Amino acid sequence: MVAGYEVAPESVGINTGVLDKNGQEIFVGDVIRIYDKDVDDSSDCEVVFEKSVIGILGDFGRITALSFFTCGYYHGYKDEYEYELEIIGKVYHED
Repeated sequence: MVAGYEVAPESVGINTGVLDKNGQEIFVGDVIRIYDKDVDDSSDCEVVFEKSVIGILGDFGRITALSFFTCGYYHGYKDEYEYELEIIGKVYHED
């Protein structure tokens, strides 16, 4: 029960606090495309919550924190982001 309403436990998602390039909230379980602007390459990854970290599960079982991809760096005279995130698969669809 949540606030007096019964909910299906599998429908409760963890909001990462990160928005994708379209302003959509990213949740644990979503599949995102991470585009690296510096090398003009992308990869598709599932957002996970493992070992107390919200991130993506990479090669060899290593987790990279999602915050790594959302930190800007100083480039010239303005802050720019090296990575662009886009949700390409949502765990729970909004009606």
